[in-house]
Amino acid sequence: MAHGNFVRTAARLLPRAVIVGLAYATLAALSDQYFYSDPARFLAFWLPAGFTLALLLRTPTRTWPVWLAAIFLAETLIQIFLHGRPVGLSLAWATADSIEPLLGASLMRTVLRRPVTLSHPREVLALVGLGALLPAMVSGLLAGAAAARWLAPDVPFLTWWTSWWLGDALGVVLVGPFFLTAFPFPRLHVWRRVEAAVLLLLIAVLSHWVFHIPSVHGARGPMTTGFIVLYAAFGFFVWAALRFGVLGVSTATGVLALIAGWNAGRGQGPFQLSAATPHEALVATQALLAVLSILTLMLAAALRERRRVERGQRLLADASAILAESLDDRALARVARRVVPELADACVLSLRHGGPKELVPVGVAGARDALEGLLPTHPPETARRTLAAAADTGAPRGGVQLTLPLDSQGHLLGQLALFRTRPGRTFEREDRALAEELARRCSLMIERAQLHDQLEGAVRRARESLAQLDTVLQTALIGFAFFDSDLKCLRANAAFLHLLGLGETRLTERPAADICSDLVPLLRRTLQLGAPVTGWELERRSFGEERHLLASVFPMRSAEGLVPFGAGVLVHDITDRKRVEGVHTRLLREARTAIRARDEFLTLAAHELKTPLTPLAIRMESLASRLRSDHPAEARTLEGLRSHVRRLQRLIEHLLEAAQVDTGQLSIRLAPVALHSMVRSTASSFSRLGASHGLDMETGGREVWVLGDRLRLEEVLLTLLENAVKYSPEGGTLRVTLDVAGDEVHVSVSDPGVGIPPEQREHVFDRYFRGSNTPVQSYGGLGLGLYLCRNILESHGGRIWVDSEMGRGSTFTFALPLLRATRAPTEHDAVEAHWAS
Repeated sequence: MAHGNFVRTAARLLPRAVIVGLAYATLAALSDQYFYSDPARFLAFWLPAGFTLALLLRTPTRTWPVWLAAIFLAETLIQIFLHGRPVGLSLAWATADSIEPLLGASLMRTVLRRPVTLSHPREVLALVGLGALLPAMVSGLLAGAAAARWLAPDVPFLTWWTSWWLGDALGVVLVGPFFLTAFPFPRLHVWRRVEAAVLLLLIAVLSHWVFHIPSVHGARGPMTTGFIVLYAAFGFFVWAALRFGVLGVSTATGVLALIAGWNAGRGQGPFQLSAATPHEALVATQALLAVLSILTLMLAAALRERRRVERGQRLLADASAILAESLDDRALARVARRVVPELADACVLSLRHGGPKELVPVGVAGARDALEGLLPTHPPETARRTLAAAADTGAPRGGVQLTLPLDSQGHLLGQLALFRTRPGRTFEREDRALAEELARRCSLMIERAQLHDQLEGAVRRARESLAQLDTVLQTALIGFAFFDSDLKCLRANAAFLHLLGLGETRLTERPAADICSDLVPLLRRTLQLGAPVTGWELERRSFGEERHLLASVFPMRSAEGLVPFGAGVLVHDITDRKRVEGVHTRLLREARTAIRARDEFLTLAAHELKTPLTPLAIRMESLASRLRSDHPAEARTLEGLRSHVRRLQRLIEHLLEAAQVDTGQLSIRLAPVALHSMVRSTASSFSRLGASHGLDMETGGREVWVLGDRLRLEEVLLTLLENAVKYSPEGGTLRVTLDVAGDEVHVSVSDPGVGIPPEQREHVFDRYFRGSNTPVQSYGGLGLGLYLCRNILESHGGRIWVDSEMGRGSTFTFALPLLRATRAPTEHDAVEAHWAS
């Protein structure tokens, strides 16, 4: 599978591989022209070494096998067919020339982890150490061993290894920077091009004059002058570093190296002393070229890095100034224009609108081709006009894009998109750091703009709220005033001034003692305790009239503070309420007097009516017993009269008992009562049932005992039965139940009568209550029966309630507490009597 990939890649890159092989052969032929005339033919520097290293550093890793194969083949063919060297030597040197760039490129990419542009001093050091010296040492071992065996066995291995190592390393240092930085060629102004040509011409002339000095025994003067001129020429290389950067330095050192090598091969130059061997002169020349190249490359890289930092700082400063001037989208548009072309060829600043993927471009700048890839598919009209007005640079579509989010505390605000279209211009680590800082500042500006909008909205709402509050305070009928901790008035509304009779007086900064001395203790108490004081009545004479005021004082605290910083006072007029309360008190007193007089009259009238009714009832009973046998018709008539008399007696008793309840004189004689027997005997002997109503009793078989007054309890049950008969239709069946529920016994009387309306059920046990759904003429009575039942049961510690449904009858239930004893008492047990009233 890997073999198939290599074949496909090689087939696709075959034309380029041929060009690489031809370029390698050309540089190798040029290098062969720079040699000494000694038998060993040592090269001064090997130009293809820098070319092959730059080739691998600037191409993807997957294409390296193709380039290495082309290099190996070209080197083998040159050594065999052009120089006629042995096959073993040719293969060894081709292998060494292939291993050297592979090792150097792998080490530099592993250590640097970034594209090599020689824009930092550490990249220059990596080029010298990892790309030149170390790989040349390794390849020199194989090449020196092969040369010592097949080419010149009489030359020591160390000499071959040293020459190979220095020649290849110098080739990398001299040629590598040129191929790493020259493509694509930078755009220079016409005058900069003229300046570059003049600089190279001066270096060429100076180099040719210095290295053209012939080697003559004893000719010390010209050589000394040459050394002085050579070292003085360092200023030209500094000129190249300052004005043209790494490319200028590499070009200048390349010109110097070509001229120096050309003349050194002919035995000329300042190092060709009569006492020096050709190899020593070569090493001295190589050392000069290496030192000069490395120093000027370091200088150019340091200057480039400093300029980059300065441009970045200037860009950030300008962007910060732009963002600080305005808080709208126009600031982002100006920042985008400032970024291009210094940081990128195209820039789009977008803001989030709606969903996280809905980005609206607000700042657009750069080449049209680049913007077409950065803008959304359907940009808004403003972004479309910006795109139409963008300059068309003719740059090909393709390049490197950098997209950074604009976020704040994890919330996406927008996006910064940068694009570089020029080949070889990638986003390095420093560029990314600069873009991230720019994105951070844009995010801060957007966040500040949003906070500004929120603050404006909050201020506007606060002003509106204050206006509303001020309107309420000024138009309220309740008086408001606010005092600080020194009891000085901060503000008061018109109602406060009116209620205190102050007129139009200005109260601001006035002490509370001057405004109303009665408020001073209230304010001090509130400030000391931190608690409100409410319901404090004041009396003031306001505008000639005595007024009653109700004051409340409350503490004022901030959101964080616990200690009050002031107190507020609320004052409202209760003069009318006081007057109404006085009237109500008088009317209530008069009503109570009238009720008491009524009750006394009813009690007196009941006593007066009861006195003649008693002998009348006895006399009528006597007459009835005489007439039952002799005059039946008259007896029946007399019996009807007796029932009316009994009814009148019952009404009079109810009146007397109601009066006793009101005066607390209702007598209750407590004793154990067998409630089961009492209920059955009372219900069975109820004389009003007759044949018109039925009775259904469910009382169970077990006797239950309560502590109570048997006569009063029978009175309660009889009243409930009478009401059930009264409000039930003819033929209806009454139902009496008794059951035990926990510690209570429940007795219920149900009737199929008319029922009680829901809104009247809570009043059925009130005094003199009569249902509105029953006519008085049809259902007699004074409305005291249920009232007396409730009071009797409450005197026994019990209770009574009603459940009713309109048209389906009512159920009255009373509950009494059970009597707990070790044995059930009998009717004949002596029990201590208890009276309660």
